[in-house]
Amino acid sequence: LEETQGVDSAKIWREIKEVVAKSLLPSERFFTGAISKIVKQRSHAFEVFGYDILLDQQYKPWLLEINHTPSLAPGTNLENDVKHSMLKDLFTLVDVRARIKPVLGQRCALIWDSILQMREEGVTAIGDFEISNL
Repeated sequence: LEETQGVDSAKIWREIKEVVAKSLLPSERFFTGAISKIVKQRSHAFEVFGYDILLDQQYKPWLLEINHTPSLAPGTNLENDVKHSMLKDLFTLVDVRARIKPVLGQRCALIWDSILQMREEGVTAIGDFEISNL
C-alpha cells in the first residue's frame, strides 16, 4: 500500500495493535482467573486468538470479531504462509528453549505436510480426529 497508494503501513499496524490491545485489556482478569485453575504461573500459558479486522476506505481498522479457537488448518497458499509465520513467531514469543526449537520446527513442518498430503489423498479422519474440513 505504501508504494502503490502512499499509505503509511506502519501507522495502520500501530492502529491495529491498539485495537488488539484495547480488546484484550478488559478481558485479562478473566483469562488470568481461568488459567490459574490449570497452571501455577500465568507466564507458563498462552492463548492464540484470531482477529478479523476490516480496513475502511481511509484505512482505519475496525474490529469485526475475535476467534478464541482460530483455525490452523491448511488452506490457501496465502493462509498457509500466514499461519506458518504466526507459529514461528509464537514459538519465539513463548521462548521455546533453544535446544528444542529445531526439533519442534521440524516436527511442526512434518505434521503440516502430512495433513496436506492426507487431505489431497481424500483421508477424512485419523482415529477420532476429523481432517475432512481442514
